[in-house]
Amino acid sequence: MQMIIYMDDNIDVGNGMLKIDTSEKLHDALFNDIWEANSLLVVSGRIPGLETLMEKAEAIFVSPEYYLQNEKMWKDHKPGSINVFADLHHQDSTRKMLEEIERHSDNKKGVFRLRRQFDHPSIMNKALGDMLVSGSIFGEVKNIHAKSVMYGHGETGHLILALRFEGNVMAHLEYTVLCSNKELLEMEWSSLNTIIEYSTENQAMSYLSKDTRQRVKLDPWSIVENSLIVDASLQKEMVALMESMPFIKREVS
Repeated sequence: MQMIIYMDDNIDVGNGMLKIDTSEKLHDALFNDIWEANSLLVVSGRIPGLETLMEKAEAIFVSPEYYLQNEKMWKDHKPGSINVFADLHHQDSTRKMLEEIERHSDNKKGVFRLRRQFDHPSIMNKALGDMLVSGSIFGEVKNIHAKSVMYGHGETGHLILALRFEGNVMAHLEYTVLCSNKELLEMEWSSLNTIIEYSTENQAMSYLSKDTRQRVKLDPWSIVENSLIVDASLQKEMVALMESMPFIKREVS
């Protein structure tokens, strides 16, 4: 049995999967052995007492932030069984955009821009995932400059990251948390010879009605097949990215 742990309710759950989003469902899964009939569990990370269910999983998939926040939890799991996923890798349209950027960025000279707007305060989770994805294309992050303004208890605000990668590619990542039902993602790659743009504004999946909290959904089987296995190198990279933004952690915690 494999297990995806989510914090944002944006996994596209389908046949052959069991979604567990309440303590009651977790209890049923544990004591009625419901989990044995499902090859993939999609479980909310906000439910207390997940450790018992996690012990039954052959592989676990979590966001970078969830991994780092629960680092002690993974020590008893066998090497190679813990994986992290970043959402840009697991949406069909954004994955194709990233493939185009990688194809046109062989010379590694250009600027990558990303802008997100959403209505839930998971800035660190989004930023860590986006930086890991960017680094997989452009190489190691060498410098990070961050600015953030958060209002209230982090319900709304802005975060801007300016990054320089090892090949002198620059990246500008911008995040806005606001009170809206709409989720926006824009990406652009600019070089001397190529400009590639992507926006969820031009995709049907981005249009959200006023009566729903729908998200741009992630493909769970893509998460299972294409996530990053956590090893010492990846753990070091995630810790370094997190530690490069200590003031942001304080503001959004």
